[in-house]
Amino acid sequence: MAQINIKWGTPRALITYDLSNNEVSAADIAHASNGRLYISVVIDNRTYSLPNTTLWYSGSKEQAKSAFIAAFNKAKPAFSSCSISRLLITEVGGELAYIED
Repeated sequence: MAQINIKWGTPRALITYDLSNNEVSAADIAHASNGRLYISVVIDNRTYSLPNTTLWYSGSKEQAKSAFIAAFNKAKPAFSSCSISRLLITEVGGELAYIED
């Protein structure tokens, strides 16, 4: 398992969420975001996957919230009862972090 200490550069927002009646994956949401939300980070030419209900967005927490909700609504199947039950968005920039994948 690869692991690394990182320092986030430009401001980014980390999104952690819970869904009820989950029928949508993080990859589905990222795909529906048209390249605005990501399920992995690339550091030193190595790709690290984020935990299953975590995405990142390159920008502010307000922009991340709007992008997440729009992508979720686009990704969920028609007539689905799936909904967002919990949402935590943390804006980071210049902060130290650790990732293991």
